[in-house]
Amino acid sequence: MNPYTVIIIVAMGAVTYATRVGFFGFARQFQLHPLLRRLLEYVPLSILAALIFPAVLAPSGKLESPVTNLYVWAAVVTLAVQERPGRNSRNSSAVLSRVTTTLKSLASSVPVVDCEVATPVERSSA
Repeated sequence: MNPYTVIIIVAMGAVTYATRVGFFGFARQFQLHPLLRRLLEYVPLSILAALIFPAVLAPSGKLESPVTNLYVWAAVVTLAVQERPGRNSRNSSAVLSRVTTTLKSLASSVPVVDCEVATPVERSSA
């Protein structure tokens, strides 16, 4: 590996670490308002939602129908497995792995229809 690349990676890691540690060190010096503290508790959840929802609802870059979108069905099954009463956390990953494998096999068995759309011919008025 190029030494320049290693230096860049280490520098990026140091900057990332410094910004995170710096914020926590700075935040400890001040007492946050209870409302602000309560609002900050929702930041990780909102970031996770901002990362996951576009990937589930629009995997191709455009919003797809939830009926034909396998990612939506996988998310529904995942939530159902994760939130079922009396779940055993050790078995959840195995169940989710089986669900993912099943959905992938179903997706590979669905025929893909390739159709060509003729472009409209421009008509000039004579």
